[in-house]
Amino acid sequence: MLKIFLLLVIAFEAEAMSKNKIVPACKDKAEGPCYEFPGRARLYNNRDIRIWKKGTNRLYQIANQTEKAYSDIKHLSQSTEINANFNVCLLKPETPSGIADICVESVKDMKTSQMPE
Repeated sequence: MLKIFLLLVIAFEAEAMSKNKIVPACKDKAEGPCYEFPGRARLYNNRDIRIWKKGTNRLYQIANQTEKAYSDIKHLSQSTEINANFNVCLLKPETPSGIADICVESVKDMKTSQMPE
């Protein structure tokens, strides 16, 4: 029984990690600059994590993340949001409009809160 439970846990974690790929270092995959900014992360469509950069109209979609960043934001749900300083790298050059794909290197000063209704 314990073996079956452990196999299910491993399968669940593998599926979660394949949805948001985990990479050793964002800088190795980056095609644009890496920088830190304050923002708010939310879960969209129960699978996509997007970060709004405070003070702008920019949205970034997490395409890859380091293992540390994954452990920091894996508890995000449809009813919670994370306010933090995100250290990210652009995976493609930024365009004037649209959602840019990023890799999250780390998350600092994280505060999880319930989303306003």
